[in-house]
Amino acid sequence: MTTTWDVIVVGAGTAGMPTATFAALRGARVLLIEQAERVGGTLWYSGGQMSAADTRLQRSRGIEDSAAEHFRDIMRITRQTSEPVLLELFTDHAGAAFDWLMDNGFDVAAECPACLDVHEPYRTRRSVWGNEGGLSVMKALKRALDREIARGAVTLKLSSELTGFLRAPNGAVIGVQVRDRRTGVSAEHRGENVVLTTGGYVANRELYERYSPGTPYGVASNPEAKGTGFALAAALGARVKGGEMALPSYGCVLEDPKDRSSQRFIGGPHDALSAYIWLETSPQRRRPWEIHVNLRGERFVREDIPSVDHRECALRDQPDWRFFILFDEGIRQNAPKITTRWSEAALKGAFGTHPSFLVDDSLNGLARQMGVDEAALSRTVAEYNAAVASGLDAKFGREFLPRAIAKPPFYAVQCFGLQVMSPAGLDVDADLRVLDQAGKPIGSLYAAGEVLGHWRIAGDAYAPGTSVTPAITFGKMLGERLLSWSNARAAAE
Repeated sequence: MTTTWDVIVVGAGTAGMPTATFAALRGARVLLIEQAERVGGTLWYSGGQMSAADTRLQRSRGIEDSAAEHFRDIMRITRQTSEPVLLELFTDHAGAAFDWLMDNGFDVAAECPACLDVHEPYRTRRSVWGNEGGLSVMKALKRALDREIARGAVTLKLSSELTGFLRAPNGAVIGVQVRDRRTGVSAEHRGENVVLTTGGYVANRELYERYSPGTPYGVASNPEAKGTGFALAAALGARVKGGEMALPSYGCVLEDPKDRSSQRFIGGPHDALSAYIWLETSPQRRRPWEIHVNLRGERFVREDIPSVDHRECALRDQPDWRFFILFDEGIRQNAPKITTRWSEAALKGAFGTHPSFLVDDSLNGLARQMGVDEAALSRTVAEYNAAVASGLDAKFGREFLPRAIAKPPFYAVQCFGLQVMSPAGLDVDADLRVLDQAGKPIGSLYAAGEVLGHWRIAGDAYAPGTSVTPAITFGKMLGERLLSWSNARAAAE
């Protein structure tokens, strides 16, 4: 006997959980399918940064904000490259979505809302996060979902991988094919609505290189982000956009420099592939004593520029999205630690033992370890030392020039620019219906979350809170008002 569901949601992550929850609250019979053995998706790996305007939390702190200002601020940060229709949809409804998350026990950090400078900051205090990062978000979403599972409105199937779609003669999607990853048994499920919230594809090198050709492959992501739903929808004829928007994050050290697929912090749980650690490159929190050089042995950026976006765009123009943070013994002894994740002893011990932490008694010897031209590196250091002596960095305009790089031994930390989100995504309309190559909706197929691509909201930049919050917001909207089925209840106002 085949059960026909009102709503089938594929992917029990940041967008899928609220989609299923709100559809169930409107009376839907919901099937929620997840390929992993647990719900939560990328939230297990995410810092969980969010942004929303005109929230109760802001008002309680005396912060005046509006959806219109949030829209303008994101457009400023992304240099007008965000997709305006979806951006407006997000900013108009993000405040209500965040308030709902708070109603479900979201454990917000005491310092929030704030102007977070991990990425280009907003002009208003609207960035928020939980005390447990992404887990704080996941627990609040799961709390709401579990109520609907407990009363039988949502059926959750874990370890179930999407393998295909069922289609009507008119091309509409009328169900899904799934395979149980534990038993290998396949099944078909029919539904009036199918919602793809399957996440991104950055852990799938083949897909990444297909949609962002010529871009260095390097990711820090959920290892389950293989793009299964994304690829199946593309094969179905869905239009894909945004692959050219690939932008590296800045200042990541890899445990294994040969493995550019990193899914956990160095020193973190060993439940994924190779590890990574972010160095502190934000001058607002730690002014740089070091210089940054590329594979040509040359400086390529003003190291103390406040703009994160400027550094990320500068790195995008460098070979292999790779650079070195260079300094000497005098700086090592006097500068603040470049990462808070390691002790002073652990950091010092990494040099000469860790493949990304290099040390040598001479600049020429260090250049050979780095694989850069010795003369070019010596010239770069000499030019910088002259700038320190004169107090004027004519080449880049750096203002903080604390001391020359002259005292051996000399040190270099090899860093990479990594993708943390999938650049490309499925194209959708303002009702989040998936569009085909001609720009027409594929019947009964919807999408939300990272499967839409990072660029739709964040454009050609990293705007704070534009991955987690849009996923929650669009999931809530789908379940609450955008999906329709027989005998659906109207959303409570």
